[in-house]
Formats: sequence, C-alpha cells, structure tokens
Amino acid sequence: MRSRRIPRCVGCGLPLALCLCASIPRLETVTTLALVAHHTEWSRSSNTGRLLVRALPTTRVALRGLRDATPGAPPEAPLVGRRLVLFPEPDARTLTRADAGDDRVLVVPEGSWGQASRALRREPWLRDAERVSLPSGAPSRYRLRTAPRDEGLSTLEAVARALGVLEGEAGEAIECALLAVFEAFVARSISVRGRRA
Repeated sequence: MRSRRIPRCVGCGLPLALCLCASIPRLETVTTLALVAHHTEWSRSSNTGRLLVRALPTTRVALRGLRDATPGAPPEAPLVGRRLVLFPEPDARTLTRADAGDDRVLVVPEGSWGQASRALRREPWLRDAERVSLPSGAPSRYRLRTAPRDEGLSTLEAVARALGVLEGEAGEAIECALLAVFEAFVARSISVRGRRA
C-alpha cells in the first residue's frame, strides 16, 4: 500500500484512525459476486474490491499473478450458475433485468484495463462466460485515480450499478448502500492525501 509509514486497516485499506469497516453494511444478494483481481491491485490503498468483500458476504476472490498460484484456478469455492463477466468489451451486450436470477454469478475483473483484459483472455474458467456491460449512466465519482476511458468506473461503482439491475426490487437499495460506502471511502482517502500534501 502507498505510504506504508501510515498504519492501515487490512479490511478497508484506510489509515486506522479513519477505518470504515464498522460502518460497512452487510448486504444480502441473490447474485454471487466473483472478483478476479491482480495481486498488486488488491494491495493498493485505493482498491475498492476489498470493500465489496466486507459488504457482500457471498463474494469470492481469485487473485492473479502470484508466483505460487495454480494457473487458471477459479476462486476457492466452486462457482455454480450462469457466469456474466462485467467488462465493457465491444461485443459485450448490455446487462438487463432479464439477466437476474438466483443462479447468476457476476464476474468482475479488477485491476488496470490491461490486467483486466489479460485476466479475461488467460483464465480458462472465464473464456466461455457471457460478456456484459453496464447501461449508460452517470460518470464515475472515483477521484483517486484517472480512468483511461471516459466510461471507466471503479470496481465498487460498477458492481453497485450491476446489482441495481440484477437484484430486482432490492437492487436500488443495494446500489445506494454500496455507493454510500464508496463516497465515504473516497472522501476519507482524499483527506489522507490532502494531509500528506
């Protein structure tokens, strides 16, 4: 994590004095979330995937790029169901409410655009999964990094919007709850950067 001199929470990545973990709600979803993260991304202080693990108890994580990892290994627990890979590829279709169901696994590659693209190409268990993208929406409010594309979103923003579509009547409340955590995380992260500057 950046600025290793500052003791940080292993849960949210924020300095201990600003830890957000106690205020992150535990949200129940029908959709299972699987994050495919590059190990360098997972350790960054600006990573939002760790917040999703705290908020969504059924989240599975597959870390890529570790020396002792088994190539092509999916997350620890088996992923049963229809896999939807959320990534804005040109041939990806738009996610709709018709994609909802209790057998859905939303797979989200996490990392830089290059890392995410490589994960989709290299992971055997992702090759035959359906590619979906989000409906158009508001621009990202993630101010901790610059996205290489205008439509780029942080992992947490993208998952919140996707669950807003997939989770039926509860979707809007789940999306709002996740985005509230996101806003608090960004504000606290910016305050840390401001103090250091």
